[in-house]
Amino acid sequence: MATKVAFKDVSYTKGGVRVEIEYIGEGFSGDYDPENPEDKPLLRFNVMHRVGREWDQDSDGSFCTQVPATISQEEAKRLARHIWQKAQKPKESLKRTCERLSWITDAEIKSRSSKKDWTMKKTKVMSRDGKLEGVLTGNERSCPMVGCRGTRLGVRWSDGSVTYPCTRGMIGRKYGWKIL
Repeated sequence: MATKVAFKDVSYTKGGVRVEIEYIGEGFSGDYDPENPEDKPLLRFNVMHRVGREWDQDSDGSFCTQVPATISQEEAKRLARHIWQKAQKPKESLKRTCERLSWITDAEIKSRSSKKDWTMKKTKVMSRDGKLEGVLTGNERSCPMVGCRGTRLGVRWSDGSVTYPCTRGMIGRKYGWKIL
């Protein structure tokens, strides 16, 4: 029995960059197969740039994500805003930036507060043992570990030290992040 996926497209536009989030029938292995219990309907994002009065889709800015099309509209808006933040001034090529963004999961989207972005300065971070509290510095970089698609976030701890834990080893909480 086929399952109908109802997802209303979302976009975030600011300046000369627009990010559109859409569902076009993709799943983990190409087309979504509702008969396969291991498959999920996945969202796609498109990065567009303003050229005059028109929006031009960047050939390197369209990727399927790991985010299921069953997320809420609010979560889809946060996803679009996050991708826009990374795509407006990529630290590497737009293609490489978008490839990294394609590995984002619904858990990462759901762990974010709707009022602030997960990488915003002053966001609290709790150490693994809960004894140290730190805040994000606003600095970030791609995780250099082979096969990791996470982002290392700069954290200034209460003892004055600065570290760069990877988001793949952190979980979002109401107050911010907790290192696992």
